[in-house]
Amino acid sequence: MLPLGLLLLLACVGAARGNLSRDESQPTTSDETVVAGGTVVLKCQVEDPDDSSLQWSNPAQQTLYFGEKRALRDNRIQLERSTPNELTISISDVVLSDEGEYTCSIFTMPVRTAKALVTVLGIPQKPQIFGHEQPIDEEKIARLTCRSSGSKPAAQLRWKKGNKELKDEGTEVVEDPNGKTFTVSSRVEFRVTKEDNEAEVTCTVDHESLQNSERSTTQKLQVHYKPTAKIEPHPQYPREGEKLQLQCDGQGNPIPQEFLWEKEGSDAPLQLSSDSVLIFPFLNKSDSGTYVCTATSSMGSVVAKYNLDVSDLSQLPTPHVHSTPAPPPGPSQPISHASMATASSFTPAPIQGTVSSFSLSLWTRCSPARREKFHRRMVAQPWPGDSLATSQVPRSDPCAAACWRAWAPQPPSRHFGVVARRGKSRGHGAWASSWSFQLFLAGRGSSCLCLVSA
Repeated sequence: MLPLGLLLLLACVGAARGNLSRDESQPTTSDETVVAGGTVVLKCQVEDPDDSSLQWSNPAQQTLYFGEKRALRDNRIQLERSTPNELTISISDVVLSDEGEYTCSIFTMPVRTAKALVTVLGIPQKPQIFGHEQPIDEEKIARLTCRSSGSKPAAQLRWKKGNKELKDEGTEVVEDPNGKTFTVSSRVEFRVTKEDNEAEVTCTVDHESLQNSERSTTQKLQVHYKPTAKIEPHPQYPREGEKLQLQCDGQGNPIPQEFLWEKEGSDAPLQLSSDSVLIFPFLNKSDSGTYVCTATSSMGSVVAKYNLDVSDLSQLPTPHVHSTPAPPPGPSQPISHASMATASSFTPAPIQGTVSSFSLSLWTRCSPARREKFHRRMVAQPWPGDSLATSQVPRSDPCAAACWRAWAPQPPSRHFGVVARRGKSRGHGAWASSWSFQLFLAGRGSSCLCLVSA
């Protein structure tokens, strides 16, 4: 067992060694990370300055501050705090070249130093997407590339189509010409369908300099796909004597620009143009049949069909209209006009009478092959009695005229309709129980009339 005096001596030696291992004049610093464009603060502290001043110098060993005295003329570098035990400075608007080891020194004997590593993060630029500039045909492969430059360290890229993650086909990292930052590229490939038209594809860059925020770019896909078509009638329920429009509603990308109208059983097409509407100015039963629209785009053609069944007027309800006395015979001025479209025949729209009246119309049509005007004159008077309608036809062209009458209730079976030219009968027909009568004649510069007689 050691004597008590020896134990005390050993304890004193150990304490002395402990004090020697802790250098109170050694300055301390810390490493810092800053985003380019931001501000970094460098702090140097010492417990025992030993009557010496602290100094900061940059990676090029240029003195920045010696105590409270500025040594380098750089207004970005400012003194934050200077005491015998601390020297703190700041550097604002940090650039990539500010990165490196900064040294805090204290000029004791010997000189003591401490290092602070400043890391500057390069902020990645907003990503760009390439490969979407031209439309992609359906069922083809879309190949897109996303690229972002200026990141340090290299950024990460990820893809989405709508809300669905896309797996990339490979990532490439290339050092930028400045030797400090990087350009990152990522590729995706996927097969497109018509449902991908106008779909949003997003590329997002992830990087620690963005401080939990996202930087992304979104582009819409343009997908070309085959057209579709359907035929819509206006009005929905076609009736004899009315105007009808068949609308070939073509959809697709691109939208169909050419429409071919045909009637099944007919050799010649009815219409070929960029107009998707087929017009029947005045329907009659001979227009019934199946009509075919072929809509064509750069992606192909599609066929739509519509079965037209012209309703019989005798099966329609009779609306009420006000009847007026018949005017004396003679030339008259037209009171309404309708344009002639290409069609094989025409039937004027009837004017329905009240329960105790009828109405009569004379219609003329000139030059059926061209777009000319129809003229109509209507008269009506209480039953029984005579009624007539007249219309002056042009001298320049042969003309066609038609009689049309409608009444309720139907008249006796022996009433006649006559189409006349200059007072001479050119034809007649018995209405009997049929609902309508029409007769065509040719005439130049004549007054055509229709006559109903009891």
